[in-house]
Amino acid sequence: METERYIQLTNLHMILPSGELSTLTSIYIDSSTGLICSPPITSSADNGIQSKDVNSTRIIDLNGKWVSPGMVDIQINGAFGIDLSEFPNEKEYVQGVKEMCKKLLEIGVTGFLPTIISQKKEAYHSILPILSKLPELLKATESLSRILGWHLEGPFLSNKKSGCHPPSNLITNASAGIESLYDIYGKENVIQFRDDSDGIEKEEREAFVKMITLAPELTGILDQNVLGNLVECGWKVSLGHTNATTEQALQSLSRGATHITHLFNAMPPLHHREPGIIGLLGLPNNQTLKIETKVKDGSQKVVSTVPSPTGRSKPTTRVPSPITEVQIGSDIESVSGQLNADTDKAGHHSKFSSAGESGIDQKLIEFNEKELINPEQRPDQMVKRPYFSIIADGIHVHPEAISMAYNCYPEGCILVSDAMHMLDPSLPDGIHPWRDGAIEKKNGGITLYGTDTLAGSILPLSEAVKNLSKFSGISLPKSIVCATYNPINSLGENYGRKSRIGYLDAGYKADLCIWDENGLKGVWKNGKEIWYEA
Repeated sequence: METERYIQLTNLHMILPSGELSTLTSIYIDSSTGLICSPPITSSADNGIQSKDVNSTRIIDLNGKWVSPGMVDIQINGAFGIDLSEFPNEKEYVQGVKEMCKKLLEIGVTGFLPTIISQKKEAYHSILPILSKLPELLKATESLSRILGWHLEGPFLSNKKSGCHPPSNLITNASAGIESLYDIYGKENVIQFRDDSDGIEKEEREAFVKMITLAPELTGILDQNVLGNLVECGWKVSLGHTNATTEQALQSLSRGATHITHLFNAMPPLHHREPGIIGLLGLPNNQTLKIETKVKDGSQKVVSTVPSPTGRSKPTTRVPSPITEVQIGSDIESVSGQLNADTDKAGHHSKFSSAGESGIDQKLIEFNEKELINPEQRPDQMVKRPYFSIIADGIHVHPEAISMAYNCYPEGCILVSDAMHMLDPSLPDGIHPWRDGAIEKKNGGITLYGTDTLAGSILPLSEAVKNLSKFSGISLPKSIVCATYNPINSLGENYGRKSRIGYLDAGYKADLCIWDENGLKGVWKNGKEIWYEA
């Protein structure tokens, strides 16, 4: 029996990027390519009339269900017994990841960033080269979730906000600048993930996501511009496991940070005079940042230029205020402008030194009085509010805090599982071994045994979608956007276009989730049905 060339999913509502539902419509799939396509047509040689090629189209009636792009998880540490940060040997590691990809796809995760939590450098040197090859090794198999890149959560994290990261694995300074990261991750993994001569198309190479979570207050991250160097190398920088001040948070945005890792967890709580990392959600759209440079020591301070009331009283010393009056005089001059004002056409900062073949900026410019620029000569720097991931299990974050964050910035909300290897509905409650210790599973959550420290989650992403809808009082389609369109958009302005995933447009890969008001009802990958509850 011949298989039809085209598939028509009909009588469905598409979930749009706005979270609204389309009118009843159809989606066509070319089964030979796995791509969404325009309605197939044939032309008659006799009269030139074009009509739908009914004979080569399989029609599936979805009876009014909703269709979204497949879910994408940008932070998942493991699942179904697989710990992505543990490396037994290459053969076992690859096989374990393959099994994990198969089961993730079955729960609707069609793409994800394997996340490696804080490890010793030997582990990174073993794991990262394998992860960089997996998209090619596994892409031919339709029944596997796509590996989109990697996410390195640590080890450059604050030891005051380590969470379940082993303290012995943390690196609490990058005093050698970018060389500190070369040492831990391997230089070739920092600069690029494969050679330009490997035969991979440029667009496909650029679609490999490199994300890193770090604490910006660590020595070297800001003062030696490690953060800016990573951005220049194509990394997505996320702020997390941090004790950063508001000023350090703003500086991080000015250097190119675009994400916050699991909002509220492993960071200082919000305070009205020192909002810290969480306060970044309060920035207006296209916020202007001002650089204030102290002449004597060349240090920089980045503050928001949100208008403040006149006659403001001096803040108390109990909690440092992120906004203070700037003394105008021989000590301090106010300089507002872009950090990249002195860039050439290739995007390189003319006042930074370059490090050989990598072309990576090694040293932050040390300002002196002669280099200070009149504020009128340099425009203010515009930055965007960062995307924020959040674990919507009702355990890591109170439902009201989740609702507050979502309603503050819906377009920036990204649902993540932050799942550990214990994400497995068949795993019973109890104490389970993990590395040199143990994890206890109970009441839908996991903690380091004998403590109340959360050890990641066991939350399927489809359940996070339902929770966000319930906690925030929004429609389920709007919640679905936070597990589909938002994570794809956060990976780069052109990421979805380069990788051809994440949208319901012709020419994009038919990675789909089917929903109704009760939750997930089906999954498609690359134009093939994985399962469907009719």
